[in-house]
Amino acid sequence: MAVVASGFAGYRWGLPLLADELARRTPAVVTETLSQQTLALLDRHLLEATALPEERRRALSAGFARLDPGNRAQLLFRAGPDIGPNAMALPDGRVVLLDELVALAKDDEEVLAVLAHELAHVDRRHGLQLMIRGAALGAFVAWWLGDFSPLIASAPAALLHARHSRELETQADGDAARTLRAIGIAPSRLADILERLAREHGERPGSRPGADEEWADYLSSHPATRRRIEALRGET
Repeated sequence: MAVVASGFAGYRWGLPLLADELARRTPAVVTETLSQQTLALLDRHLLEATALPEERRRALSAGFARLDPGNRAQLLFRAGPDIGPNAMALPDGRVVLLDELVALAKDDEEVLAVLAHELAHVDRRHGLQLMIRGAALGAFVAWWLGDFSPLIASAPAALLHARHSRELETQADGDAARTLRAIGIAPSRLADILERLAREHGERPGSRPGADEEWADYLSSHPATRRRIEALRGET
């Protein structure tokens, strides 16, 4: 029991602290290399050139500059027909906005709300934290189980890793709400587009989950959409 308790404590509290500290100390050249390789891989296999008109891109870039007055990040435009509506933050500060998300949004405020969320991931170095946590968990599980199968070794690590992802998403929502309020946009605009994204993926964000759904939510890599929406609508 002592071993189990120690392992749980290390996972629950020790690993996040270690990952956060290592992420802060990671040299810029490492984050740039990781980001460049990730973007090259995405461009090769999943992403396409944006189809947004130049005028539309200029307007969105101007809005992004309001979120990022210190120019700590860079906005990139891509299309992702196989991915769908989405935006993603790379560890070095580049934020990739997909055409499909722009098409789904009712207005630019909703797009900026998503970008504020991604900027929070950049500021907190969440991308690096996730990589470090995943690598640490994968190494431990592989050592514990032995080399029976890469699939068997990686599955438990993925399940354990999910809880931390939920926490990082909640942090990013809170930071995004503060950023949006600072430029005169209601945090509920992020809730609005999250609700639309949930419907796009066949979810029912307004429904109350049953026991099975609560367990599935615990294993989810993001907090329940319903809970995120409720929290954002409660922001003033």
